[in-house]
Amino acid sequence: MNNLIQFIKKRNLTIVLIAFLIFFIVVSVIFYSFFSSMRANAIRIGEKTVEASVEELNGFLSEQTDMLMMTVQSVSYMLNHGAETQEILTYLEEIAAGYEKTHDQEFNGFYGTIRGEFFESSGWRPEEGFVAEERPWYQTALRGGGTPTVSSPYYDVMSGQTMVAIGCLLPDGRSVISTDVGLERLLEMTERKDEDEYSHYLILDRNGYVVASRSEDLIGKNLLDGQGSERMQELARSIYGKESATLEMTLYGGKNIIYSKMADDGWYVVLTMNENILYSGIVRDFLIFFLASLVLLVMILYICDTANQKRLAAEALTDQLTSAASIYLAMYQVDLKTDTYETVKGAEYIQKLVGDRDLHATDLMALGADALVNEVYREDFLQFMNPGTLDERLKVAKTVSFEFLGNTTGWCRCRYIAVDREEDGSLHHVLWALENIDKEKRESNRLLYLSETDLMTGLRNRGSGEKKITALLHAKPSGCFFLLDVDKFKFVNDNYGHAVGDKVLIALADAMKASFRESDILVRMGGDEFGAFAGSVEDMSVARELIKRFFQRVERIDIPELGAHQVTVSVGAVLVRKGERKTFDAIYHEADTGTYESKKVRGNAYTFYSP
Repeated sequence: MNNLIQFIKKRNLTIVLIAFLIFFIVVSVIFYSFFSSMRANAIRIGEKTVEASVEELNGFLSEQTDMLMMTVQSVSYMLNHGAETQEILTYLEEIAAGYEKTHDQEFNGFYGTIRGEFFESSGWRPEEGFVAEERPWYQTALRGGGTPTVSSPYYDVMSGQTMVAIGCLLPDGRSVISTDVGLERLLEMTERKDEDEYSHYLILDRNGYVVASRSEDLIGKNLLDGQGSERMQELARSIYGKESATLEMTLYGGKNIIYSKMADDGWYVVLTMNENILYSGIVRDFLIFFLASLVLLVMILYICDTANQKRLAAEALTDQLTSAASIYLAMYQVDLKTDTYETVKGAEYIQKLVGDRDLHATDLMALGADALVNEVYREDFLQFMNPGTLDERLKVAKTVSFEFLGNTTGWCRCRYIAVDREEDGSLHHVLWALENIDKEKRESNRLLYLSETDLMTGLRNRGSGEKKITALLHAKPSGCFFLLDVDKFKFVNDNYGHAVGDKVLIALADAMKASFRESDILVRMGGDEFGAFAGSVEDMSVARELIKRFFQRVERIDIPELGAHQVTVSVGAVLVRKGERKTFDAIYHEADTGTYESKKVRGNAYTFYSP
């Protein structure tokens, strides 16, 4: 400051004014450039944040929809094949009980109508005068026309909470299966994301209802139907019908940037950011900077701004690497030209092997193979890790990956990510990252098992069983196909109840599992009909022994509720010779002919198809 006073004393006022004018212009230009850059960056962050929130919302809705559609497909199959209403209701109660165990508090059960009869899997019964067809969840599913549809928020009379329903109309045009989804998780999502005083999240459904918000008085209001403040109604009208939107409005007592993006089912995620609060710190800092620095600050500002831009870029790169590294077990940046590496995030068991040694990147990868990879996958792992082939593999793709079974970590995925290239286009730096996907892999396998398995008996369902046998038949192997059903099963259901009938089916499935080999394909075809394909069995005497062993298991079935009634089955069998061209439909109908003949004999009987 003293230097500035001495400078003013030595120069006339004109020079000082010119100097101040130049200073003001330069600082103003720098300030405007910096402010514009910050604003553009804030807009990008807002848009990316909303996109990430939409992905989270879509994932949440998809989880609920996938669970519902697995059940809808099973019930549709039962409806199409003439299953009794009570049988379907029993199945729904059982499948709901299974989901409640696997999904803990997130699953609220199934409810709806089957052939006009209302059901609720938890056993709740509505009050007198309750008409299911008049409820919002039913009307919403009806409008969906067989597509899973999410309703607007409504008050649930059973739980006393505001919910949304996901429902689907079944092929008969009147039956509906729905499940309630509580809003707690969406509220947690908005509260978790509202970490800054300048931001505010909203989630709106396709009809304009506020599903989740930090402001409790907004939840449940329809902004497209005259509810809420005029500004909020204007906001809703401005974004609805658009895939995404960025606009400016006055909200919450200040100017806001609004970001919105449409999620699945026509829902919207909206982020508002108060510009006054967001930029107030920037304005204050620049005013202080302007008053304190005067003429000499022009050069300092230029130097600081240049350095600051580099620092921001370095921090952004570091943040990106740190953010990415948080989901990985290990991450290394590899220089392909020098065969060296930098550790972004090191795996403890690899670091112990490295110790204090200064290793090349290829040596580190070899150590990783020894420490991580199961022997079965080691050769393929080393082939994937070969840096000499990366240029070719990453010519088009930005990343390549390989999944393997770890010695101690379960299933893992390693990945190469291209970072930069030389002027000639050859790779210079790559990231090598290691991720644990054991939970993801097991969940994928579990869902595959559920989609292919009859949940009552544990055998394959018809779809997966037929597909598996068809694949075998295409290879033209030898084998024997058995088709069987329970004698007088309708008599059991009518006289002892469907619960006892289910026990008969389960006991019969257990007898099949005990009689056939693990490699044989066992299928519940539907109702009381079962099938089995025993590979490599092409001799009729071997097939007879297999059937007799199965009959012995059936004769030992003991269900106390049946009293003196003995469970028996009728079997039709078809031999498939090696190299013989057969379709599943052909052997099914041939075996069915044999089963029909076996029905003429009382008790356990079998018939081999003879053309």
